[in-house]
Order: sequence, then structure tokens, then C-alpha cells
Amino acid sequence: MISSIGRLHAHLRSPQPVERARYADWLGQLAGLDDIAPASATLAADEWVLIRHLPLALDWQLDASEAEIGARWQSALHAAINHALSRDDDTVVRYRSRQAALADLLYRSALGDDSRQWAWQQMGLVPRAPLASGDALLQGARSLLSEPVLIWPVLHRLIAAETRSAALSAVLRALPQAQWTTLLLSCPQTADFARAAMADPADAVTPGMAAPPADPTSAPSPASPAALSLLDWAQRRPDLVLVHRDTLAVLLATLSSSAAQHSTRTAICFINAARRALQAPQATPAPRAPTATGPTSTPPPLPEQAHEPLPTQPPLVDDLIPPPPELPDTGCDLPTAQAGLLFWLGQISTGQPALEDLPPLDDALPLWLRALGRALGCDDGDVALRAFCGGELPHGADTPPDIDALAQATASRWAAWVDALAPDLPAPRLQHICRRPGTLHIEPGWIELRLSLDQVETPIRRLGLDLDPGWLPWLGCVVKVRYEG
Repeated sequence: MISSIGRLHAHLRSPQPVERARYADWLGQLAGLDDIAPASATLAADEWVLIRHLPLALDWQLDASEAEIGARWQSALHAAINHALSRDDDTVVRYRSRQAALADLLYRSALGDDSRQWAWQQMGLVPRAPLASGDALLQGARSLLSEPVLIWPVLHRLIAAETRSAALSAVLRALPQAQWTTLLLSCPQTADFARAAMADPADAVTPGMAAPPADPTSAPSPASPAALSLLDWAQRRPDLVLVHRDTLAVLLATLSSSAAQHSTRTAICFINAARRALQAPQATPAPRAPTATGPTSTPPPLPEQAHEPLPTQPPLVDDLIPPPPELPDTGCDLPTAQAGLLFWLGQISTGQPALEDLPPLDDALPLWLRALGRALGCDDGDVALRAFCGGELPHGADTPPDIDALAQATASRWAAWVDALAPDLPAPRLQHICRRPGTLHIEPGWIELRLSLDQVETPIRRLGLDLDPGWLPWLGCVVKVRYEG
């Protein structure tokens, strides 16, 4: 979001001499009036609009008051910003979120495109500009490692953009395998599968547990549309599968699973199935680097300095070469009538008896969340139920009776809690909390709930229900709650 001016270069023309102190005071006043937003643009809470150069002009009388000068400045600034946003050139860059910027950084740096490094520097994603594209790529990886919850949203954007822009192919080729391993082990959604890819495949087959299906063309089950799309792409790219099979297997397994966490056995089964599914007829298994410590190995850290530039394509400096296409937004904004359902996610933690009492099934958590959302009064057709389950509804059609009973008991306990502590809420209080209009922005690993300010209720605030849940490790995603005017 636009909120500040990095550097202000001013030239003053006056028919009369102006004292230096007064000139400095004017500049100080103008520099302090940079908390602005474009009048004609609707910005999301985490959106970034970056403008490289913003020329503007204004005039005032020498005896004008500070308030009058400030009003003229704001008017001229808004007009200049709105004009800049109407242009279609490389002096304005707009990102829906920080993860969108990081995905764009990895993608363009892998292609050798440095045209947006000035914007990444303003966002703090690279220390300076210009940088060699390989160094910028490593800086982008370091930025991701400092915010692990952004890794999966960024990787998913690259996967989703592959058909249109070959973004995944570019980053697979340009980012060294050691850095891929570090990212996958640091990402909460992929860490179990990344460790499984480093383990002995025989560890997955234990007494009483059937081996995964032997069909070499089958995808891990259940398979999401995104997993099937990646698998279809991989069958047409045996050259990349040959070199990056384990990395692609981790991505495919993550796309195929609806659970947030897995046992070691299950994760290895998913990885083995993904490896077989990725195996194209003309490809042979890629040799795996020897490891002495197995699944607990610590990947090599990213180097502090890149002593040699990474092999990337030459910078896109020829005007005859079109710029890379924009990455598509993997998220969607959907209206909901039961936005308050997500308030209850913050009340769930691994220390609660409900989670501890879940049966030892990989899909027990999403099935319980779906049953709990229904017990709280959410309709199956409302997108809030999908968000309550982490962004995807579980594949199973039926809920086991013991899981359903646990969900009903949790909802009853919460209803008694609200009745006791918030008697001033309208009854039925549990349904009143859940039933409120809002907008949900859902993307893999990231959910934002946006509510209007008139939805704020003091009893709900007093209970702490609408506080920002943030990263929920048991759900495998970040949940944000925003009130907007």
C-alpha cells in the first residue's frame, strides 16, 4: 500500500527571495504529508503500489497558511498518483500482497529480468539495485526463509503460472537444488514431504500397512485439480522431471493432500506415489545425493554472499523481446454470509482436548473441522465452511460418528461459554456470532477475512473472538481478520 515517499526532490521558483530557513520549513512540512493513498484506486489491506518517479507541481502565495499549502499539496499528489496509475509502463508496479511480489521476484530474476529491482528494493526484498539476477534470486530465497509462512503461497503461484509463463520451469532451472531443499524443509506445508523425500523409501512399508498402488501413471490419492495439472505438465517435461524429480514429488504430494500434518509413514507413501506418478516413460530415476543422517538431515544454509553469479538467461534488454507475462493471482475474493465462523479458528489449539481426542487418521482434522463448522450453523454452500477447513473441503463424503460427536460436543461447550460471558448478545448467540456478511480472500496457505467496520461488536471484541489468528500450524495456513471502512 502507498504510504510514504522515499526521496523528495524539490525546486522552488519565487518572484521574491525566500529565506533559507523558511524554504527548509516548507520542505519539512511537505515531507510530513506523505501518508497518502490514490483517490481513484481501491487498495486491499496488504496491497503495494510502487511508483518510481512522480513529477508534480503546485503553487501558493508567499503569505499562504500551512493548512492551505498542505491542502494544495495533497490535491496535487493525489492527481499525480492517479495519473501514474492510469499509465501502462514500467514506472508503476502493483502487487496484491507481499507473496505476490516475492513470486514475481523469483520468476523475473530466474529469467534474468532486472526491470523491477527498484520496486523490490523499496519493499526491502533486495538490499540494493541493480543486482546480478542470480544474486537477486538468492535474496528472494532469503526473504522467503525469513517468512516461512509465505513459502507455500509463493511456490503455488509459480506452479499455477507454469502453463502461461513457464515460471516454475524458470525457477527450477535457476535456483540451485540446495536452496530448493532448504525452502521445502522450511515451508510448514511441505516440510513433512521434504523430509520423507530424504528418507529410505522402505521405511513406508510396515506390517499391516499396504504398499502404495503400483500403477506408474497414478497420482497420489486424493488428487486435487492443481496436482493433476502439475502431473500433466510433468508428463510433457521429462527433462525437468529427470533432474528435479524429488522437488517435484514434494510439490505434487503437497498439492494432493488435504491434511496439514502427516506421520512419517504416510508422508513417505505420498512421496513414493508421487515419484511413480512423475516417472515419464522416457525418463529414468534421477540419482539422489547421498545422505548420512536420513530424514533429520539439516540442509545447507543459503550462502551469505554469492561469489559466482548463478547461471541464468541474459537480461531482457532488447526492445524486440517482450517482457515476461504477469503471474496470475492464485487467490479469489468470495462473499460470505457467515464470516464469523472463522472467529472460532483462534479458539482451537493443539492443547485443546478436542484435537487430542481425534482418531489417528490423516483426514480426521479436516473432517472434524467440517463437522464443527456445520455444528456452528454454517451452511455447506457457504465459502466460509471451505475457509474454516483451511481453504479446501475434505474429500470424504461422510463424517465418522465419533468425529461428528466430538464436533457437536465442542460446539455445545462454546455455546455455554458464550451464554455465560456475553449475555448481551442476541440469542441464539453462537449463530449470531457466525452469521455476518464479509468477503473472503482465499489462496493456498493464506486466508483473509474482510469485514466492514459496522460489523464490530463490543461483546465479541471483549471475548477476543475477532482477533487476528495469524499462522495456525495445525491448519497449515495463515488466517487474517481485517475490518475496513
